[in-house]
Amino acid sequence: MTIKSTRSLAPCFYSVAIDILGYGLVYPLIAAIFAGEHSDFFAKHHISSDTHFFYLSAIYVLYPLFMLFGSSFITDLADTLGRKKVLILSMALLCLSFWLMGNSVEQESFVIFLCGRALSGFAAGSQPLAHSCVAELSPLRFKARNLGIIAVCQATGLILGPLIGGIFSDANLNPGFGYEVPFYIAAGAAGAGAIWMAFSLEETRAKGAKESVFNVLRPIFIFLDVFKQKSLRIVAFGFLLMQIAFGVYFQIISIFLKDIFRYQSWELGLYYAFLGAAFPVGLGFARYLSSRISMQAGVLWGLFALSASLSIAALSLSHELVWFAGFLFAVTDMLAYVSMIRAFSHALEKKRQHWNAGTFGALIGVGFIISGFCPNLLDVINTESILFVASAIAAIAWLTMTMHYKVSK
Repeated sequence: MTIKSTRSLAPCFYSVAIDILGYGLVYPLIAAIFAGEHSDFFAKHHISSDTHFFYLSAIYVLYPLFMLFGSSFITDLADTLGRKKVLILSMALLCLSFWLMGNSVEQESFVIFLCGRALSGFAAGSQPLAHSCVAELSPLRFKARNLGIIAVCQATGLILGPLIGGIFSDANLNPGFGYEVPFYIAAGAAGAGAIWMAFSLEETRAKGAKESVFNVLRPIFIFLDVFKQKSLRIVAFGFLLMQIAFGVYFQIISIFLKDIFRYQSWELGLYYAFLGAAFPVGLGFARYLSSRISMQAGVLWGLFALSASLSIAALSLSHELVWFAGFLFAVTDMLAYVSMIRAFSHALEKKRQHWNAGTFGALIGVGFIISGFCPNLLDVINTESILFVASAIAAIAWLTMTMHYKVSK
């Protein structure tokens, strides 16, 4: 592949990075703005603590909820209008969503923030579309390499997003910084991506391509269908539990660090960036082990260690130990994730292998929606206890898969 043809894919790579950047950018900001018993944002609106936790859950739930349905709608729309137009539209919507969230902070409007949060989730449904665009525009012998570049872009976005969110929101570092600034930075980056695509990206939809029938409920049908198949039920249930445990940790850890160790926004951003850097390490570790241990061993050891890492974090003995637990969490989660994908594919009928990716997307989306309700528990238990709950969920996933492998022998 020539340098010129590689550059033609750059807008797609950029869109993936910005999408993930925006995802990671929000989490330290959510904790800094909305979490805590005496949140300034909610205090000014005289919102009670129980309503406060309900609103916090709404922030977490809206993104995966709209992403789950948005991915199906955006894919169908791309079959009708073409991938280039829909990717540009998605980047423009992402730009608008971050502008709305930044404006909501300045206007102190929770409703506007929720609208921006929902819209960003819907626009993030374009991720599979960008992947398809890269796959279609890449010559066969460079396809694997270009898909690898996507993984690098995702890792880069997951590291840079929290850093931008944490650093540029902390007025203690610079008087010109504030909670709205990272949102406006992300809005500008997404807007630039939309313009870049408009002038540089090649359309990939073939003339005369068959138009899709729009069905935003397709992810729900896929989610329900997987549990109708006897060979997949247990594996799907174990994977769903793992995603719930992951979602609880990823969403509650910033509140935990703020409550227990009084982390500022830049410190929360640094922690999430640390997790973002640890995930690729975990992926490399999982791939290294995949040829050396059995699929079953990868699943069981991954889930067991994942549960242990959550318990270590919940002990809150020191913030150094929490960072160690975070690294262990990221590495073991990737081991369990890769092994579960293998287990799922192994249990799936050959004629339905193409159905695998959509099923995982539905399970991950539902898992994050369920875990998004975890802040409601803060009205009755503390953040340490919620992390123990996440550890117990991962342990149940481990027990489920252990019993499944014993029965299937």
